[in-house]
Amino acid sequence: MLVFQRDPAVLASVKKQLVRQTGQIDPADARLLKQHSARRDYPEAFEALFGHYGYQDNNLADIAAACIMQGWRIANDRPEPSAKAWRALQEQVRGLLLGRPELVRASNQQKQQAADQLLIRTVLMADAWQQLKQKPDRELASEFSDSMAAMLASSMNIDVRRLQLTVHGMRDRP
Repeated sequence: MLVFQRDPAVLASVKKQLVRQTGQIDPADARLLKQHSARRDYPEAFEALFGHYGYQDNNLADIAAACIMQGWRIANDRPEPSAKAWRALQEQVRGLLLGRPELVRASNQQKQQAADQLLIRTVLMADAWQQLKQKPDRELASEFSDSMAAMLASSMNIDVRRLQLTVHGMRDRP
């Protein structure tokens, strides 16, 4: 119900839209995003990053869960969680999204558009975090961490800094 048939034209449209939106804020960042998008196969990168946890690049719930997990890890500077924790979050997010009839009834294109926006952001987050880990810069890492927490708060209404990851998914910190 949250799975879609991947259409390369939809992904191309989402890439252009993200570059355009980024350009309205910062033209230099838009040029970097456009260059990155030209050489990066985002669905393939997603599969490489998250496929071994059973996450699929054509499943809106899997992509949303990966985005939340990646943002949580960056915002809280956490190591790679266990496979059990990944699966728990996957099931938790799937349950939440299946409870939203507008998503279940969405067309294939609408599901892919929503998923691809998250997929691209998730891969970009993972790529940037990996680069920061290779060349540690505490100040830049702190700024990036704060920006990821803010992005998830504004785009998904999730305060990842008040959450903890358990084998049952995300829970409020005590």
